[in-house]
Amino acid sequence: MEGYRRGRGQHETYLNVPYKLRHEAKKYGAYWDDEAKKWAIRGPIPDALKHMLPLENKKIYLNIPYKDKDEAKKYGARWDRDETKWYYEGNSLPMELEKWRNQ
Repeated sequence: MEGYRRGRGQHETYLNVPYKLRHEAKKYGAYWDDEAKKWAIRGPIPDALKHMLPLENKKIYLNIPYKDKDEAKKYGARWDRDETKWYYEGNSLPMELEKWRNQ
């Protein structure tokens, strides 16, 4: 999803940045947009952040044991109540969640 920020004349791309990965995102130029209450970046998207681009209704389901749920949540995993499964929403999984990918 892209937005246009009034007064700055620059295009922004909004990102889904899990809290645990916020410092990583900042290294590549992402910043918290207080007005929109979202993470954003201006200009080209670095490859390291492409998995944080939002996709509507794109859920990657995961097999996360209960004992690992807190660790998975740090990297953006969420619980889908309707499907009763864990998922990550984005273009691709962060490396830290790959071990729980559905086969």
